[in-house]
Amino acid sequence: MIDKPYQSPGMAERLARYEENLRLHKLRGEPKADCDTQQSRRQVCLACPHLDAAQALCGVCGCVVLLGGNSKLSMADQACPDQPPRWRRVDYQSFDFPLDVDSV
Repeated sequence: MIDKPYQSPGMAERLARYEENLRLHKLRGEPKADCDTQQSRRQVCLACPHLDAAQALCGVCGCVVLLGGNSKLSMADQACPDQPPRWRRVDYQSFDFPLDVDSV
């Protein structure tokens, strides 16, 4: 059996995913990843086959692969959406907001 090549979701779907991640990030108190974590995540993303290098966008979730700002790389509570994830969320148990915000 031949596997179908990966097809990146359209821009509308990627934008919707990013907006949902940003909404949850704000509800969790906007925890930030440290500089080393951001740099490490960025290196992983730059080597990822799903990267749209021309636009510096993740082909899975639509986030901008840049450091700082509201980039997913800087969000401690976010993980790579690829299966399996290429990088994981930071363990931040001291934060008051849960990782699972289902009914907000």
